[in-house]
Amino acid sequence: MKKILLIILLIVNSIHSQSTPFYKGGDISILDQIEDNGGTYTENGVVINVLDIFKNHDINLIRLKLWHTPDTDYNSLPNVLEMASRIIEADMKFLLDIHYSDSWADPGHQTTPTAWENLSFEILSDSVYQYTKSVLESFKEQNLLPHIVQIGNEIDNGFLWPYGSVSHWGQFTDLLNAGILGVNDALADGDTVKIMIHIAKGGDNNGSVWFFDNLENYNVDFDLIGQSFYPWWHGTFDNLEYNLNDLAERYDKEIIVVETAYPWTLNWNDNTHNIVGSEQLLDEYPASVNGQKQFLGDLLNIVENIPNDLGKGFCYWSPEWISTETFGSPWENLSLFDFEGEVLETIQIFETVDTTITLHHQNGWNLVGLPLMVTQNESEFIFPDAVEGTLFSFDGVYMEETHFQNGNGYWLRFNDAGGTTIGGTSINELTISLNEGWNLISGISIPLNITAIQDPDGIIISGTVYEFTSGVYSNTEILEPGKGYWIRANSSGSIILIDN
Repeated sequence: MKKILLIILLIVNSIHSQSTPFYKGGDISILDQIEDNGGTYTENGVVINVLDIFKNHDINLIRLKLWHTPDTDYNSLPNVLEMASRIIEADMKFLLDIHYSDSWADPGHQTTPTAWENLSFEILSDSVYQYTKSVLESFKEQNLLPHIVQIGNEIDNGFLWPYGSVSHWGQFTDLLNAGILGVNDALADGDTVKIMIHIAKGGDNNGSVWFFDNLENYNVDFDLIGQSFYPWWHGTFDNLEYNLNDLAERYDKEIIVVETAYPWTLNWNDNTHNIVGSEQLLDEYPASVNGQKQFLGDLLNIVENIPNDLGKGFCYWSPEWISTETFGSPWENLSLFDFEGEVLETIQIFETVDTTITLHHQNGWNLVGLPLMVTQNESEFIFPDAVEGTLFSFDGVYMEETHFQNGNGYWLRFNDAGGTTIGGTSINELTISLNEGWNLISGISIPLNITAIQDPDGIIISGTVYEFTSGVYSNTEILEPGKGYWIRANSSGSIILIDN
């Protein structure tokens, strides 16, 4: 019987092989509790439905967790159906995160629902199938079918303990397959629902490979790899990038960083202990709005560059979780809203642009440039952490500036090292006019070897392209996006930077 079910599973699941769009999402499973306790959200001081704020900034996926029989109505099936209706009405896509628990499920907590506590393994497996199928049928009946379904949440160590522990791989994967089959059997021809398996090992390649190798060995068929990445638990961006790229090459599965967050402040607005403090920060990302924005921009770049177009987005966890007078939040300093409910500038990272680039800077003077076509080229917008009044161009003499121009290089001063993420249209070709003597220039949207610079009039003096790093000039062979460079010409003329 198990072999027959597995064959059916594989056939039905193959129907769902359509390419996944790129998602920029948020898990707002706590929203209705916040609203019921008086929480409101604003943009430019105007109270706005939070879903409208998200949609207006191109968030296109909303994630909701479902608990089996919670102590309150929140996160119950009727509650999640109601929330899903709001999402679909807002013309956004919906990810259903089935926890298979009455409360929080994570690597350290995978408690079997009370209603299933004393069941035999065989009856538990059938209960998982029947429950999952009935849940999906409930959404389908109301035209609220999710676009993605998670079978469990952060199931690094299994789920539905003790039977579903990873110490019992056969039982664990039988339960996974029961859930997957339950989703598939609720669907009709033409329905498309992606199945996600989600673990919390964003920076742990060895642990991730061990887990997904075992899923392959036990014939678990699914569509999406979901990873959590919180740097205070899961490592560095280097760890994340290596892991996601390796998983893409090994398994040829689409990947979403389905949980992430970073603080915009270390302050607090209530008496609830904040989960994240100073000891959990990454050195290059301060607890500021710009630091949070930079963090998400760098994460977005990593996901977008996963090989074979298998990076399919990220989902911010609980961007809405502000505190109110009657409802606390240990996540308030990691939300995408300030303590008054005003949306943060970080929301710009979600906006649909051709590309984003994170511009890093050092303490003190830096040579910088603008590597994208942008709608706002004011210095304070591009580099909000810079010292005011320190942007200088060079045209034989130094001139104070307030706006950037593509192709020009500039001096700019900062009090601290850091970075900023900007979005805009890629520049693949740029013609730059040079004067005789020294010039400050900047490059295009990709790293460009100086040997690729087209110099039709032969005006560049060999060996005179210099960068400025850590207070020292040195010859460079690469023009990096967002950096400025000195270059010397023997006469006036033009050079061409082009991505061949």
